[in-house]
Amino acid sequence: YLDIEQRLVTVLKPASSHDANDERSPQDKPRDIKKTVLKKGLKVLTREDPSFPLVSIHLALKGGLLSEPDGLNGIAQMSSEVWVKGTKSYSSDQIEEVTESLGIDLSSFSGRNSIGLSMSLLSDDIDIALNLLEEIILKPTFPQDVIDRKKKDFLNNIKLRDENISALSMYTLRQSLFKGHPYQWDNLGSRGSIDRIKQKDIKKYYRDHLSASNMVISVFGDINEADVLKRLEKLSSKLPDHRVNIPTPTVEP
Repeated sequence: YLDIEQRLVTVLKPASSHDANDERSPQDKPRDIKKTVLKKGLKVLTREDPSFPLVSIHLALKGGLLSEPDGLNGIAQMSSEVWVKGTKSYSSDQIEEVTESLGIDLSSFSGRNSIGLSMSLLSDDIDIALNLLEEIILKPTFPQDVIDRKKKDFLNNIKLRDENISALSMYTLRQSLFKGHPYQWDNLGSRGSIDRIKQKDIKKYYRDHLSASNMVISVFGDINEADVLKRLEKLSSKLPDHRVNIPTPTVEP
């Protein structure tokens, strides 16, 4: 941790940086958020903010609990967690090596309505980050060994949930309130559904949701907006553009 190449950089931004007395020149101030729709319908949100040499990238695909196949509850959460654990060019260890060496914070998420990725980094590393992001989007491998480990983790967490009276009560209440709607389920799934999930199911779930028109990417921070849009235009041209069919629940939440 004392190695300069492994340093951790923390920036504290004063709350008053954008107050009425801000004397920075216009080019040094945050710009308004800009929405751009690229080829095939990829939606991009950008905001230039040169205040600090930091960049935040978020990607979201509509999906999550809302579109889990029958009998495979938990597949959205598992897909998101395995998503960043290997590509055709990078193993899980290599991805960790790249991100840790540059201080890039890479994470994934899954919720009721979406799955996605988040990256936080220094602006000097944006080219490397965008290359890695493209690799993860276009060439994930969803390694079987990682899936096996994740299934064990999920089953352990389900056991803990079912043994916790508060967590179990909330889960039972949600099943009652949202009966017949996908929101009745838990992101973790059940013991039976997790056992049923196979690698082929995860790959299919991802393919079914990966489409330019089903994706939103935001890039905020110390960026050159034109350069970022040019990079993402190339990514958009490589993305599938099929229609993503998210089932419409027959019961209102």
